[in-house]
Amino acid sequence: MTVITWPSDFNVASGSMRVQAITQTSTSPFSGASKAALSGALWVADVSFPPMDHSRARQFQALVDGLDGPVNPVLIPAWFASRPALYGALTEDQPWSDGTFWSDGSGWSTHGWSLMVAADAPAGSLSVRLSGFPAGQEVLRPGDILGVAGRLLQVHSSVTADGAGGAVVEFRPALREGVVRFDPVVTDGPTLLARLAPDASGAVVRNPGYADGVSLRFVEAVDIS
Repeated sequence: MTVITWPSDFNVASGSMRVQAITQTSTSPFSGASKAALSGALWVADVSFPPMDHSRARQFQALVDGLDGPVNPVLIPAWFASRPALYGALTEDQPWSDGTFWSDGSGWSTHGWSLMVAADAPAGSLSVRLSGFPAGQEVLRPGDILGVAGRLLQVHSSVTADGAGGAVVEFRPALREGVVRFDPVVTDGPTLLARLAPDASGAVVRNPGYADGVSLRFVEAVDIS
């Protein structure tokens, strides 16, 4: 088994990337009433790549074939939400945490946040406390994506940081593994460890002068223990 990193120059044309619930449903044989229970959730990406010339098509086919179907895991980017919605609001000069600037009147330049886990959280957790946010500001909105401990997390509710720049973040899916204080958090370009779905052929159809676009399905790689 080899972990492959999806090349950045093979970007998608359209598709979806979502957290899909895993449910169990039981139905009464007497009344017909049913009850559903949530047993977990995982990421699923259905993506389409644009038509390409024959040279690119050969490279793309080799890339997909190298996954050996669902055998080799692949690191794919969060194609449709590569950074939090409010990330761009923090690209200007910012004062230090006490509100002061350098004596020459300039602040320090930041191109995002430097977040980390502020308190340990066990596997199965649906929330974790983070630090490193700008103090007292709304910092995350539902649907924002973070990378923590090599996993992709979707923010579940709006988050406002406290006066020390900390906040509890609720997310889905639940943590696959526990995280500990000082673990880094990725806000810019997080990735998902996934596998090609068993029914995704990935066959490139060639025509005179070009090759058709290709649709693929990726499913979050979750080890069976």
